[in-house]
Amino acid sequence: MREILFRGKRVDDGKWVCGCLVSIEAYNIKTTDGKTNQRVYCITKPYIPFEITVNDADNLDLALYRVTPKTVGQYTGYKIDDIKVFENDIAKVHLEIPYLPHQDKAIDDIGVVCFDTEDLRYYVVSNTGKKYALCYIKGIIGNIHDNPELLESEVSTI
Repeated sequence: MREILFRGKRVDDGKWVCGCLVSIEAYNIKTTDGKTNQRVYCITKPYIPFEITVNDADNLDLALYRVTPKTVGQYTGYKIDDIKVFENDIAKVHLEIPYLPHQDKAIDDIGVVCFDTEDLRYYVVSNTGKKYALCYIKGIIGNIHDNPELLESEVSTI
């Protein structure tokens, strides 16, 4: 079974937090556009049991971190060099294709890890729209929220 985790940037300090995603209908929270009721997204530490006894509650860290919704990404279930790959990560891909006549035998590219709702699977999608399976990832070099400039230096060779 795949581990279900989410990652998002905390609203209070901008640090990344990883855990379970919680959506809460919040009341009496003023926003910049004047609204007082809104949906708030938070990430808790992973693996907090659903049933907590009084004795257990004293030993649990029930931290709930409010996160910026656009930064939330789900863990894909794939790791490269023991680094978990999340949606919105920027990845280097490398393919060896020995059977292409009169063309380069390798493809090196950069793209964003995205979930395809038609194919129901994760891909690395380059700026040119090429899709690569996660198994071709050779490294995670950043994410679209902290390092958007990395996508400007795309180096496709096909």
